[in-house]
Amino acid sequence: MSEQTQLAEVKPQAVAIGPVIQSIMTIGVRPEDVQSLAMMMQLQKEQTDKQEERDFAAAFHALQKESVNVRANKPVPGKDGIKFVYANFQEIMDQVSPLLGEHGFSLSFEPQRGEKTVTMTCVLQHVSGHSKKYSMEVRIGTGPPGSSECQADGAAYEYAKRLALCSALNIVVDKSDVKIEGDAITPEQAAHLESRLRAVNGDVQAFLKLAKAASFADIRSARYGMLDRALTTKEKGSK
Repeated sequence: MSEQTQLAEVKPQAVAIGPVIQSIMTIGVRPEDVQSLAMMMQLQKEQTDKQEERDFAAAFHALQKESVNVRANKPVPGKDGIKFVYANFQEIMDQVSPLLGEHGFSLSFEPQRGEKTVTMTCVLQHVSGHSKKYSMEVRIGTGPPGSSECQADGAAYEYAKRLALCSALNIVVDKSDVKIEGDAITPEQAAHLESRLRAVNGDVQAFLKLAKAASFADIRSARYGMLDRALTTKEKGSK
């Protein structure tokens, strides 16, 4: 059996390739050693890559065991109060950065602009050298109300960045993009709405259904403005 055939049948994890290469380099490389040396260097690379993957997997497993859900607390206003709440990129990073550092991870982002979309790739790098990429593509819309084109672009980039980050780390955001109704209205506000509704002979059950409440006292503050306008319309119609 030739030397090349013997090397080809050696499993990467079964030998320590580095010392062998160092020994050959020390005594000098003969022409007939070139192919064997190239094969050993390839085996060494495969060994290194596999070890880096194992280190990455072990560190990521430990990271996942400690990860906590991120709480959404950034409100987006609507016509009738708070439309929904979410966690922006910085809020998520503030909560996960200590864990990333503890387990040897770092993050970088690679943006790519399309005609009507933006793609953000999150690169999760481990100190071992192994890395993984997670990409998210989003459409570029008009952005928040009153936004300029540049601000709309920025909003799309941040949204794509946030989604890529959450995908990379398997982050669950509590109450992300979920409507928030606020606290119950005051007793005075509840009495005022009920009095106005009865004055126009309104349907109490239909009104409470619109308010998504079991009683006037249970009406949430975020819905008060909408209910007030509905009553104003009805009051004008009854005149």
